Amino acid sequence: MNSISIIIPAYNEEKRIEKTLSRVLEYSKKNLSVYEIIIVDDGSKDKTREVVGRFEEYGVRVLSNERNFGKGYSVKKGIQNARMEYILFIDADLSTPIEEERLLRSELDQGADGAIGSRRIASSHLLQKQPFHRRCMGFIFVRLTSLLLGLPYSDYLCGFKMFKSTSAKKLAEKQLLNRYSFDAELLYLAKKLKLQVREVGVLWEDKAGSTVRPLQDSFISFGELIKVRINNLQGKYK
Repeated sequence: MNSISIIIPAYNEEKRIEKTLSRVLEYSKKNLSVYEIIIVDDGSKDKTREVVGRFEEYGVRVLSNERNFGKGYSVKKGIQNARMEYILFIDADLSTPIEEERLLRSELDQGADGAIGSRRIASSHLLQKQPFHRRCMGFIFVRLTSLLLGLPYSDYLCGFKMFKSTSAKKLAEKQLLNRYSFDAELLYLAKKLKLQVREVGVLWEDKAGSTVRPLQDSFISFGELIKVRINNLQGKYK
C-alpha cells in the first residue's frame, strides 16, 4: 500500500476540527500502513490553532499561515510540505467522509495521476443535498468553467481530491491562485501537463456552518477563471 499525506486546510474551525481530526486519525491508524496528517491553519481568528495543537502529540503536523491567505494557498503549502507518495486534500467539515479515500486511492493504484471526488455522476451518493439555489449556482459555475477552461468534469468543486505526490508538486509549483478557483486552476494545469485525472463518485453530505457566500463568491470565482485564461495567454504557466 502506498503512503498517504492527508492535508486539511482550516480557517476558524474550532467548533468541528477536533471531531474531524479524531475521525481521520482513527481511520488512518486502522486502514493506512504509512501516513501523515497535515493541518494548515490559515490565519484563524478563533481557537483553531489551539485545538489542532493538541493533536501534535499524536503525530499530526500543524502548519500556520501568518494571516488568512486562502484555501488555495493553504492546500499548496500542504502539498509543498507533504512527504508521502500520495497526497489527499479534504475539507475540514468532512462533507465527504475520510472513508471514501479508498475510492480515489484505487484509481491512483491503477495508474491515474489524480482522482477527484464528484457529487454529480451516477456513482455518487448525497446524504444531505445543498439548498436548491446553491445547487443551481454550482451547476452553472461548473458549466462556465467547462466553457472557459475546457475541463471535462461534471463537478470539480467537491473538496476531496488525491494526486500522486510527483504530480501534485508539479501542479503546486505552477499554481498562482490562492483562493476560490484554485481547484479549477489545478485541473487546468493537469490538462496542460497531460496528466490523467479521473472523476469518482463519492458520498457527500451538506454540512451546516459554511462560510461560502454563493452570489458574491461566484462573481469573484468567475473573475479568477478569466485570470487563469489570461495567465495562460501571458505564458505564466510555462
